[in-house]
This record gives sequence, C-alpha cells and structure tokens, in this order.
Amino acid sequence: MEAILKDLEQLAGVQHGCIYHHGEIQASTFPQVLNSNLASMGRMLDQIFNGVESIGKTHNEIYFELDENYLVGYRIDRNFIITLLTGKGINFSLVHISVRSAAAQLKMEDAKPHKAAARAAPVAAAAAPPPAAAPRITEIEEGLKPMLREILTALTHRLGPAAKIVFQERLDEWKYSYEPKAANLGYLIQLLSSEIADKEEKLGFIKDAETLTA
Repeated sequence: MEAILKDLEQLAGVQHGCIYHHGEIQASTFPQVLNSNLASMGRMLDQIFNGVESIGKTHNEIYFELDENYLVGYRIDRNFIITLLTGKGINFSLVHISVRSAAAQLKMEDAKPHKAAARAAPVAAAAAPPPAAAPRITEIEEGLKPMLREILTALTHRLGPAAKIVFQERLDEWKYSYEPKAANLGYLIQLLSSEIADKEEKLGFIKDAETLTA
C-alpha cells in the first residue's frame, strides 16, 4: 500500500499521505513523530463520513485548511480513508482522479487476507446448508443504456476526461446497492453529483440528468 502513497506523492504539492483501514493505519509516509496521531485522525474522519451518510448525504472528500497546507481525507469504497497533506495551490482535480484510480488497487489489497483466511479455515462438520438467497439483479436493461450514455455526457461536461472513471465507479456502486432499473436512476444521479465540487455545476448536472431520465 505504501507504493500507492508514493505514486500519489509524485503529484506536485502532495507532501505526505497515509491509508486508514478498519481502525488501523495500513501505510504511511508521514514523519515517524506524527504516526501515533494518525489512527486517531483516521477514526475522526471515519466518524465524520459516517455521520454525513447517516443523514442521507453522500460526501467522500473532506478538506481542512491549515496555515500553509491542506489536510485532505478521501473515503474509498466505504472501507479505506486516504489522508494527504498537501501544499496550497494544488490541482485537486488531478489528485481526485489519481485517488480514484488507486481505489482498484486498494480493493485488491483488501481481498488478499480474506482469500488467505478462506484457504486456512478448517472444514466444518457437515450441516444443513442455509437457504440460498435470491440472486441479486445487477444486469442493466438494454433500454437504460442510451440514458446512461447521456448521463455520462452530462457528467463529462462538468468533470472532463475524469468523468469516465468516476462514472464507472459510481455505476458499479449503484448496480450493487440498488436494482439497476429506471425507477432507481435518481440514486445514480445522486451518487454522481457528489463527485462535482462546484455547487452550480452540481445543480446543473442534476437538472440535466433528471431531464434526460424523465
């Protein structure tokens, strides 16, 4: 995971970073003297993100302005928090894209210990299997695909080339959180709009997307 942080530090203005996961710091490039405080900071950010989510909002970024720096927290897949210390005047759009690109790597890292544990687990005594859950529908109907392309176009007008990455990530989240049907497109629009920082651009995207799906 430290390699992910090293890659992020290649961006101009990113000075240090750490990755928080399940109550622990998994990797850090902060000075050793600060490491004892990083877990507490991670828990605080986790509580803030959970608190915002509990009132029906979706925000996966938080910024703290310091004297000469920003401290920025990014929540990834509801499991990881990447915290970066940056200078001022940094290109946050580029940082955002790079953090989102790191999401797939983090998910792969998260899966490794679970796979190892599954291999090591002893075979339990034979028991009656639980009733199988009904398969979750995650396939997108053909009729929705033109609408989704139009929504992606509207998002691209706001986010530029980064829109394709953001759209696919949020589309996957939507498919597995809600049944992917026309009645649930409002949830997808909400997820996508949370990625737009500018308030007017966000409102414009929501208006355009809702018009396209009406």
